[in-house]
Amino acid sequence: MSKIWDTILKKQNHEFEPEITIINFPKLLLSEFKKCNMAVEVYSEFLDEKIWFCSNTDMAKQIKGDDPSAVCYTTDELQKLIELNPSKEFLQKIHETKKVFNPSRIIE
Repeated sequence: MSKIWDTILKKQNHEFEPEITIINFPKLLLSEFKKCNMAVEVYSEFLDEKIWFCSNTDMAKQIKGDDPSAVCYTTDELQKLIELNPSKEFLQKIHETKKVFNPSRIIE
């Protein structure tokens, strides 16, 4: 499996490649991130807003408790997005749906 940042933020069939500045943050496999019990706020130039990558649903609930308008993606959702390999337009629609139906999750 690819590293989480390489896999999620540099999808092979997408033309976007956001610049990421993370100081002293190691690259993690998605399976390793899932075990960390943490959340990382990332600014997405593609979506033009901040989003949260959460290791699990408990972390997503904690973020939502602090900021009800936050849009969170759990490791399970990120894995599903990798499997779906959506187009840029479809990814934007998924994100907009998560914002409107907040909180919502990407499931099978």
